[in-house]
Amino acid sequence: MSIDDALHAVSTIIEAEFPVGSSQATAFFYNQLESKNGNGPQWRTVIETWLVTNRHALLHPSAQNETPASLITFNLREYTDAGTLKWVPIELGSDEWIDRALFHPDPFVDIAAIRMSDLIAEGVEAGANYMSTWMLSAENFAGQNNIDVNTASDVLVVGYPEGFYDKTNVFPIIKSGVVASRWGMHFGGNPYFLIDAKLFPGSSGSLVISKPTDTVMKNGRMLYSQEKQFALLGVFSGTYQYAEPPVQVGNLSISVTAGYDLGIVWYAEHIETTVQKGVPLDQAVTNHA
Repeated sequence: MSIDDALHAVSTIIEAEFPVGSSQATAFFYNQLESKNGNGPQWRTVIETWLVTNRHALLHPSAQNETPASLITFNLREYTDAGTLKWVPIELGSDEWIDRALFHPDPFVDIAAIRMSDLIAEGVEAGANYMSTWMLSAENFAGQNNIDVNTASDVLVVGYPEGFYDKTNVFPIIKSGVVASRWGMHFGGNPYFLIDAKLFPGSSGSLVISKPTDTVMKNGRMLYSQEKQFALLGVFSGTYQYAEPPVQVGNLSISVTAGYDLGIVWYAEHIETTVQKGVPLDQAVTNHA
């Protein structure tokens, strides 16, 4: 699969309905693989295919608790008879998506995953001509596929900012940035890193990857790939913001939040933790009452 197809096929827009309204975010497809048996290339069993997104894309926060979406809709891409692509929406009511979902065991980590391999199989068995979807896995993590990342490395963010994308060809938007904090470290003691990129609502849940390349240096040797490769770095979940000291205007106290055009990206390793050790909704929902 070419790099263009890989980047365009890996993600989907995801919409959620809540009692207070609807929201839109980004999700992407991820394969959970069986463990390797030895070294070197080998066939691996796909344990499950997941749709990965942010926790907050599925659970709406309120003063008292987190409210699960009553309906979520994501999409697969199917070829038409004319050879073009169209969305095939998959709708899951609250009972069904909740039964399929796992959340990171640490409620602070903004990652969730929805089991979906059977949904793909059902469509194929019914005759759907789906576009071959590029499924990411732990083998795409930085350092696992000869691609290393450092502070100031170029990154790409694949998503649907404010619901904007190529609606004719149903492909996402790809924005660029750089790793802005020390790679591999927990920024401020939190298990994420920062990127310098101007992003927008709707980009939540986007995959963040290294800039694709067909050449890398490894142990002083140049390695070459026929197709450009990239590393999966993590999951974007929002902009880094801080609160300004409140401004007093007469009897009013006005609080303002500000930021630096920096994005929060949860390290990719948290995806594997979610699909392997994640918790169901009844253990994930935070009650503030």
